[in-house]
Amino acid sequence: MELRQETTATAFQGARTGALLAALLVDPNRPLSVHRLASAVWDGAAPASAASSLANHVARLRRLLGPDGRTRLRTVPPGYELTVGPGELDAAEFSGELRQARAARLKGDWQQVADRTGAALGLWRGTPLSNLGPLGPDLRAEVHRLGEARLEALEWYHEAELELGRHQGLVSGLTRLAHEHPLRETFHGQLMRALHRSGLRAEALAAYQGLRSALVDQLGIDPGPALQRIHQEVLQTSGTIPRPRRSAAAEAPAESRHSRTRPSQIPPCPSHFTGRESEVAGLCAALTTPAEQGRVAVVSGMAGAGKTALALRTAQLLQEQFPDGQLYVNLLGSTTGRWPLHPAQALAALLHDLGHPPGRIPEDVDAAAALLRSTLVERRALLVLDSAACAAQVRPLLPSGPGCAVLVTSRLSLTALDSAAKLRLGPLPLPDALDLIGRASGRAHGELDSPAAARLVELCTRLPLALRIAAARLAARRALGITALVEELTLLDERLDGLEHDDLSVRQSLRVTYDWLCENGRPLDNAAAAALLRMGSVDLPAYTAPAVARLLDTDDNHADRVLNRLAEVALAEECGRGRYTTHELVRAFARELARERAAVAGAGSSTVLAVPGALAATVPAGVIAR
Repeated sequence: MELRQETTATAFQGARTGALLAALLVDPNRPLSVHRLASAVWDGAAPASAASSLANHVARLRRLLGPDGRTRLRTVPPGYELTVGPGELDAAEFSGELRQARAARLKGDWQQVADRTGAALGLWRGTPLSNLGPLGPDLRAEVHRLGEARLEALEWYHEAELELGRHQGLVSGLTRLAHEHPLRETFHGQLMRALHRSGLRAEALAAYQGLRSALVDQLGIDPGPALQRIHQEVLQTSGTIPRPRRSAAAEAPAESRHSRTRPSQIPPCPSHFTGRESEVAGLCAALTTPAEQGRVAVVSGMAGAGKTALALRTAQLLQEQFPDGQLYVNLLGSTTGRWPLHPAQALAALLHDLGHPPGRIPEDVDAAAALLRSTLVERRALLVLDSAACAAQVRPLLPSGPGCAVLVTSRLSLTALDSAAKLRLGPLPLPDALDLIGRASGRAHGELDSPAAARLVELCTRLPLALRIAAARLAARRALGITALVEELTLLDERLDGLEHDDLSVRQSLRVTYDWLCENGRPLDNAAAAALLRMGSVDLPAYTAPAVARLLDTDDNHADRVLNRLAEVALAEECGRGRYTTHELVRAFARELARERAAVAGAGSSTVLAVPGALAATVPAGVIAR
């Protein structure tokens, strides 16, 4: 279940906040009491402080909902009300499509039934609310209701396809559904019809006997009248069952129809893309070198390094090499307020874009992955999987055909992806960085050929995102001089304020990774988030396991694993054996975290947290941040 803002579906991080959102979405546009919401958030065991804690979660949810969060999520007696407009909630759209399908079914308009149920099933992306962890009884009931509605949609979809004479291609999907729901007679009856009409009379009779045996053994009953009638039809009809005459396009097997689909989904590369010639050449070579299986390349790097722009530029240059399709999926591994796509969601999107009707896309990840591999086995297609959260999210999406290639971007290096070419993206060289500012800002070449411009580039640490923001500010205010912007960005503690413009923000991009470490429930990631916060209290040229062990009050081995994890998520970099540094803008972000924590703790000061004495004794004089 997802809330759409503009054209983007939003799924929120944090179990409590997510449970609150789910409870509001299950019953939108009406006031819900604090007691009811607290029961949903804490699964019927709300603490004594539930009202104040709920208010904190409401405040966080409002921030995640964006600028109109306060007007969208209102405080009204006896609690809170979430306003949801038409077309914003996928569950509401799903129900609306089913209502239209039901009306068309009563009229016998089978093409409309197929269209409406197909649209409804196309909204389905895995189990509803599956990313929220344990659910309370009300939410579990809603998940069950939606699941039953989906099965009803699948029954109507296949019924319409059979009535329209389009039985070709239904057998595999109905076989799977009959196996997954062994006591649901409708799927078995539809499977029998599809088998019989395909000339597989013996298989249709075997399907009936298999269901009858299961019903007798488990429930002590025979199949119902509807299934018995289908059984008699199969017994009494020696040939195939007559079906309506259709056009050649309708009669064509589903496999033939989707085999003609040639998606071209790669978004345009940013017009100010600059440099990276050697990186582009290396990726092109890695993705076009002949191989027995599909080729995979991974572009990794810290937030704002330009991974997506590089991937889009590479894909743009390779379009002619992959004439059977270029597919793009944003896996949402590093998007503000979004939960990464489950592989089942990504597979459903890819298969739908390749022409598979929603009713025939398996919900099981392994089955869907196998269907994707089968669809692409003889194709020359390029997949761009943007912003991957981990290797496990990517692995089911990889085709096996020798003509396919996959380009993945991620903040992680994804070393667990076997045989993938790896590229770690660093800062831009000075000339390319100056060129990027010039292109994006429209400033004259003379302004950029100055010490101030070179200093601006270094203050942005040659990070493409920071450079884009600086250029956007220069473009928005023609009176803003480069020297003035340099003076504004000189102070490290205030630099992140200056590196925000419109929807671009270095701070927010870094916070996505930090929040993910805090909230995904893994002890090592929680420790890594705590380490970054503590590292903000000191300003060291490099961090070692003993130093971080003192900050976290743990042993050196655990501290070394924590530093490794920070490096994996691009919040630190190993500069030598056992020595780690942090990017200058990451240091600024860590200092902000430390100040925020000090303020929450009642420090009443904007200074950085005090350094533990044991650590201070090991640090050379002059490097403690005061």
